[in-house]
Amino acid sequence: MLNRILLRNVSSYSPTSVVSVGPLKRVSVFYGQNGTGKTTIGNYLQAPADTKFSECQLEPVKEREILVYNHSFMEKNFHEEASQPGVFTLNEENIEAEKAIADAEAAINLLTGTLDAHMMAGKEAKAAQELAKDKLKDSIWKHKTPFDNSPLAYCFNRLNTKERVLDAVAQVALAPTTDTPDALRAEAAALHGASDVVLPAIPSIKFTGGEIEADLILVEVISGSGDSYLSALIQEFGNSDWVKHALKFESHAKDQCPLCQQSLPQDFYGEVRKVFDVTYEKRLAALNALQQRYQGAVEQLLRQCNGPTYEIEAIQIHAVNLRALLQRNLQILETKVSNPTTAVSLDSRETLKKASRFGEIPASQESN
Repeated sequence: MLNRILLRNVSSYSPTSVVSVGPLKRVSVFYGQNGTGKTTIGNYLQAPADTKFSECQLEPVKEREILVYNHSFMEKNFHEEASQPGVFTLNEENIEAEKAIADAEAAINLLTGTLDAHMMAGKEAKAAQELAKDKLKDSIWKHKTPFDNSPLAYCFNRLNTKERVLDAVAQVALAPTTDTPDALRAEAAALHGASDVVLPAIPSIKFTGGEIEADLILVEVISGSGDSYLSALIQEFGNSDWVKHALKFESHAKDQCPLCQQSLPQDFYGEVRKVFDVTYEKRLAALNALQQRYQGAVEQLLRQCNGPTYEIEAIQIHAVNLRALLQRNLQILETKVSNPTTAVSLDSRETLKKASRFGEIPASQESN
């Protein structure tokens, strides 16, 4: 805000002394006779940079444009039509401004129309969405109604409004199922009719021969040593098991072949025994012990399965599969004992678990 106007050497003001007009207020009124300098003050404020006001000053120095609505302003921005005194028109600059304003108003009107169209489309879309949602709720509610007053009604205790039923259905993950409404109703009815007496738990099935099935001796080729001149021949023919079985005929054959009755070389049976040395016999003994342990474990498990606790149809179905699997393993072990050079493998532990999963198996007694 201006505080003071200092005037000198302009129009009617002294060329030597400074005339101070002030202090000014927010509203100041200048009055006086004609020729006392009122117009000069307005002209100075309107164009303080004019050279004729070089010795004049404003306090404080103006920081923004000062607008003076005086005669000069009127002449600059308006002109009087000669044909009709008293009627004023805008000059060229203001005509352009008026056109820009009109263009802006037209653009605003266009945007307003577009906005109104989008708002209307949005309202229509929302109304259609609400209608579709209502139809969906009605459709889902119809599927829920048949379960009212049925054994499955407890599943819908808190789903007593269409909105809640829709929310619950939306949270259900889609997954294939073989369940049917009738089967679920029957199962629920059976549960409702059951007593609340706690039934004793079914004892776990224990099988102690699980580690035998992974024993490396099963895949080991158990053959004789190479200390005899017959070793290479026996290995070449791959019939060491047959030769080993033939040793039991030694006492009957004497010095002749038990098959062709031809004479045998001196100490022939001694050389054969060198092939099947102590190491061979130890491995064979270990294999036989393994077979006996597995046989005992299988018999113990089958006795458990035959107990009255497991005389339930659902359990016996799995028990039959379990017996068949164990019997196959026993036959495979018998083959290995009869032919030690043959590599065999028993049914895997995981396969046996899946076949025998009709009781919880303790971690320390894993069923195989």
